[in-house]
Amino acid sequence: MIHWFEVENFTSFVAPTRIDFTPGKVVDDYSVATSPSGVRLSKLVGVFGPNAAGKTNLIRALSRTADFISESFNWPESTLLPFKPHFFCKDKPVRVALQFELPADEGSATPVVYRYEIEANEQQVIRERLRVRTSQLFSRVFERELSGKTYKITGLGNRFRNVPERISFVSWLARHEVPEARRIASYFKRYQTNEFGFAGRVPLLLGMWAAIDAYRHDPRLHGDMLDVLRRWDLGVADVKYVSTRVAGDERETWEAIVTHRRGEKSAELPMMVESSGTVGLFAQLSVLLQVLHEGGVCVMDEIESDLHPDMVEMLLDLFINPETNPKQAQLVFTTHADWVMNLLNRWTTVLVEKRECESTAWRLCDMQGIQSRDNHAAKYRSGAYGAVPRDLSEDCEATW
Repeated sequence: MIHWFEVENFTSFVAPTRIDFTPGKVVDDYSVATSPSGVRLSKLVGVFGPNAAGKTNLIRALSRTADFISESFNWPESTLLPFKPHFFCKDKPVRVALQFELPADEGSATPVVYRYEIEANEQQVIRERLRVRTSQLFSRVFERELSGKTYKITGLGNRFRNVPERISFVSWLARHEVPEARRIASYFKRYQTNEFGFAGRVPLLLGMWAAIDAYRHDPRLHGDMLDVLRRWDLGVADVKYVSTRVAGDERETWEAIVTHRRGEKSAELPMMVESSGTVGLFAQLSVLLQVLHEGGVCVMDEIESDLHPDMVEMLLDLFINPETNPKQAQLVFTTHADWVMNLLNRWTTVLVEKRECESTAWRLCDMQGIQSRDNHAAKYRSGAYGAVPRDLSEDCEATW
């Protein structure tokens, strides 16, 4: 589980900004889980704010760092690293740090808490460090720091001195069969997102095709998706997958066919002609259910997109309910649906706003005078909390 993550000079965020998953002591509900190491952590974090405030940038830092840690060994040499600095601070590196823990398994007799930190730009890693909690303090596992054109590496032997400048040391060590690195890389592979590379949130049809591929290769995932669609009364009786080929093209593609039934009659339609809500839910569930199956973190941009409010609440319930979330998966999401605030609490509500091209973020609990009994959605909508669309003329003197 993730305890917290912090970003600095990443896209629109210049100053260090931390998102903490630790709730207040008074919170006692199913949205809070006790981690294997005994720390109480929130299973949900919602990010709110106006358009272009930086909500997506904030959660993107988490998903792209996870991808870098677990997959960068496989990236082509020409791939830019996912650490884009603020355009007014290009001479400074991006910094991302996070604290997470792994449960006890065959590789460790007890839960292990780590702190990982990366400083990098789009061309190279400048500094990378991994520490492990040994008591109340954290001890170094490894550290590498760029010195001229070579890295100074501490914490490991000479065998692993030649790590390339665009690859995470964790990913490199995992490919060299180092058990601890393999466990960490495996954990970050369980981070799932509905973002598509550098293009942002996955378009609806592209998300549908990615979902088809996921469901075809995982019967349990397919079965759980069908169970959700049937229980939530979308009129879907069954979904099957058929291969197709375009004339003159030997490549095989797959299509989802939806079965509808009324009494003894049935009809079939391609998924792509179903309602945008059905297609959107079909695509989102492929991401959400994978995390619920395996544990890990789901990073979801605009979770309400194409969905009825009741559907959004049901998606959140999948993470809150211990029966559907036995592995204590966590969900971090952005949304413009301010009513969702009243489903969360002041520790799991994050507000983002941008002023003078710089984003800032804070938890609702960090503000003075916030009470749990408040109607947070109504107060937010009234502008009491900030992080809402505003008229720039309110902050400027008239110039005419």
